[in-house]
Amino acid sequence: MGDDYNKVTNLVKSLVVDKFSKVSEPGNQEFTTTKVSSLIQEDSESLYQASWRYVNMSTTPLKIITSGYILLTSLGYSFLCGLILIVVIPIITVQLWKQAEIYWNEHRELKQKKTAEVKELIDNAKIIKLYGWV
Repeated sequence: MGDDYNKVTNLVKSLVVDKFSKVSEPGNQEFTTTKVSSLIQEDSESLYQASWRYVNMSTTPLKIITSGYILLTSLGYSFLCGLILIVVIPIITVQLWKQAEIYWNEHRELKQKKTAEVKELIDNAKIIKLYGWV
């Protein structure tokens, strides 16, 4: 509990120092009260979301252990087959997403190359038409 409190406290301090440095710089005279208020509101929203992440990080392992114990006592060791699937399927999914990402990156690069070649072709056709070489 104390570790989570320290993390949140440090996060708040770093956000306040960051905003103060942005507002207090001499070159940043364009900050109005509305702008500062919106910056603080954005930071408070991100802090709120971060605090929920910390709560989930501390309670999720306890929930998993409790659920595993209840399943073990009610189903016996047969629940391990389902547990293995729950562990293995995300690993397989991550590997498939990595391969798909590589494919889509190559696809995007080829598409950009094709678009650049078509643009160059159209530009050259415009030059030919401009000079009346046809």
